[in-house]
Amino acid sequence: MKFWVYYPPSANRLYRAVPNRGVIKSAEYRQYLLENTWLIKTQKDKGHPIKGAYEIHYSIQRPDKRKRDIDNLLKPLNDLIVDAGCVEDDSLCEKITAEWNGTGNAITVTITQFTSLSDSSGS
Repeated sequence: MKFWVYYPPSANRLYRAVPNRGVIKSAEYRQYLLENTWLIKTQKDKGHPIKGAYEIHYSIQRPDKRKRDIDNLLKPLNDLIVDAGCVEDDSLCEKITAEWNGTGNAITVTITQFTSLSDSSGS
């Protein structure tokens, strides 16, 4: 399964503390999830949902020349693929890789069924 999505909000803007409610997803984060879920569903080559263990690769464009931590993007992206129905649960991810790839505002996501090396050896 392969598709693209937009760059997520900053990790500092994903959640908000609300009195008497606790910590909730921010309005900006909820909007990001909603818009990008629909974006995924409109892409023809996205494939079928992955059942069970999976591995995922993110090819991420840098939106600008500022220093950024690539790992801050993983939480919102992993939440997105669950919300969009691409995988059952992000706890089933066995392998994750991410790379910077050029400049822009898009992230290419590739998800495949996970097959461990021990599974392929016949043991």
